Amino acid sequence: MKADDVTKKEVMAVLSKFIEAYSKRDLEGVISLIAPDPDACLIDIEPDEKRVGLDAIKMQLTRDWSQYEASSYEINWISISAAGVVAWMASEVLFKVKAKGNSLIFPCCATAIFEKRGDRWFIMQGHFSVPDVKQYSSLI
Repeated sequence: MKADDVTKKEVMAVLSKFIEAYSKRDLEGVISLIAPDPDACLIDIEPDEKRVGLDAIKMQLTRDWSQYEASSYEINWISISAAGVVAWMASEVLFKVKAKGNSLIFPCCATAIFEKRGDRWFIMQGHFSVPDVKQYSSLI
């Protein structure tokens, strides 16, 4: 079911903080938004980037940031739904990076599951993917 306006606003606030902290390479800022549970997980773009637990997620963030000089996200579309203390979102984003002096833009899909504990929403699971380049072969 679609989330009510309050839930949408609260989940968007968490996403905005995540994007800001990620772009600033603020490890503790990102980690503070993720549930401190051993099964919290992040699945990133590369096949070997499935991370479960905060230590593994921290390692992935550090690895990400070592691969480029700067990054940012632009949300182009988002859908937020909820039931009780659980919310989930699906989105299309542009992931913008500067790597080895080159500016690159990747269209990505991002999904996340959130849980509200007390008055705070935490990210329980995040997943980022890039469409197969073969889908764009007619554009190249």
